[in-house]
Amino acid sequence: MDMLRERFGADLLRLEKLLHERYGMNAAAFDANGARVTTFVNWGNSLCPVIKDNPASASAICAVANGHFMRQARETGLPVSGECDAGLCKFCVPVKVNGDFLGVVGGCGRLPASGEVDTLCIASANGLSGEKIGILAQDCRPITDDELAEAVALARDQVSRMTSGAA
Repeated sequence: MDMLRERFGADLLRLEKLLHERYGMNAAAFDANGARVTTFVNWGNSLCPVIKDNPASASAICAVANGHFMRQARETGLPVSGECDAGLCKFCVPVKVNGDFLGVVGGCGRLPASGEVDTLCIASANGLSGEKIGILAQDCRPITDDELAEAVALARDQVSRMTSGAA
């Protein structure tokens, strides 16, 4: 059985809800194979569910970013933050027990403070018009570097608490 889901599923669900409530992010935990750990559906904006619901844009934007960020977190053992190809902030924190990488938890879906949605990338992957993307992106709230750092620190601290003493 998947240790991440079995041992930490309830804790990760609480953390996802906290990240969503506090920072308005799409929060999620993924196991080491990239599968979602919980079924908590949460959106920080109107654009992300449209990207995620389309298999072409989900694989071209979301899956690529998830894979890249997860790989970095696995290799470094450190939190990773940056932007997805749609131009939205993303971060993840590795979940490790006894040096074993179990997965990541993090959030995405907010705009960098000085950033903008990459309409061309989304239109290319999804087929939506620039006008439709602009309408959907209107509620993509900016996040400051300090807020992003707070979200990362919160996730890192919660992961540390939940995994301390786990064997």
